Amino acid sequence: MFRCQWPALCLATLLNVSAPVHAQDLGPNAQLQFFATCAGRLAAVVEREWNEDGTISALAAHQRDQVGDIIAAIATRDRSRDVLIWRNDGKAAQTALIARARSAGDAEDAAWAARRAQELRRECVSVLLG
Repeated sequence: MFRCQWPALCLATLLNVSAPVHAQDLGPNAQLQFFATCAGRLAAVVEREWNEDGTISALAAHQRDQVGDIIAAIATRDRSRDVLIWRNDGKAAQTALIARARSAGDAEDAAWAARRAQELRRECVSVLLG
């Protein structure tokens, strides 16, 4: 049976989309770290929506779930601890950027944090469909 050595690239090929250059250049371990970190970042977005609005947008929930599905497909049982650490680190980093964007005393710093949080989210969802 065929086993994909480069999960993100193989997934993109199967779905007939082009994977971002950064995903293509990563080895299997780095790909897993990328997706786990993204899962944390997207969880932070979902949590922010819930805390602010009392609801979660269908798009944010869908994106978070898609990344979770990718992790489930490529992670081995012995990597579950690493996945959890990477998810937590991604969530903490995204939460810090969101908080910095909202509470920075310097408008330029707040704008940078907001842009960076958005860029990182876009990078994460660039490998997803819909």
